[in-house]
Amino acid sequence: MKLYQLGKELLMQHGYHDVGMDHFALPTDDLYKAKLDGSLHRNFMGYTTQHTSLLLGLGVSSISDAGVAFAQNEKALHDYYACIEKGELPVTRGYLLSEEDVTFKNYILDVSCRGKTSFKEEDLPLLKKYSFPELEKLTEDKLVLWNLEGVAVTELGSHFIRNICKSFDLHLLRNQAETSGPRFSKAI
Repeated sequence: MKLYQLGKELLMQHGYHDVGMDHFALPTDDLYKAKLDGSLHRNFMGYTTQHTSLLLGLGVSSISDAGVAFAQNEKALHDYYACIEKGELPVTRGYLLSEEDVTFKNYILDVSCRGKTSFKEEDLPLLKKYSFPELEKLTEDKLVLWNLEGVAVTELGSHFIRNICKSFDLHLLRNQAETSGPRFSKAI
């Protein structure tokens, strides 16, 4: 965290502004303007000014996003080139998103790009079971403000966007509930 803070301080001394997570841009940059006007988007590559329903990942281990599905290319160079030489797509695995996945993906995008999201009433049962307990912990640390209508990231919370977004990762939260504990290392 100290290294991040030092890097941020140095960038800001040179006129850069925090766009989100570990992205910075000059005030004349389209990325910073998108942050200000609410049109910022995020994909597997990071923040962008362009929102498209199709992102094609080219190369070893790259991930494609078709809006309702993900596909990942072979991770090993040898396997990737073997597929290419046979005239086959080098996709090693994929995942078709359910309606629930798309909804919670959008909550994550809203939080990571706009610092807030509004909850849909039909999602409240799942939110109450999985997300709200996580948001309560984040509230104790003063990272978010939330109620039954939505959540907003605080200034302090803007340094912990990944942790906040985890509150809407139903696959991770369900797995933790089944295995009685965290699966991944903590951010700090």
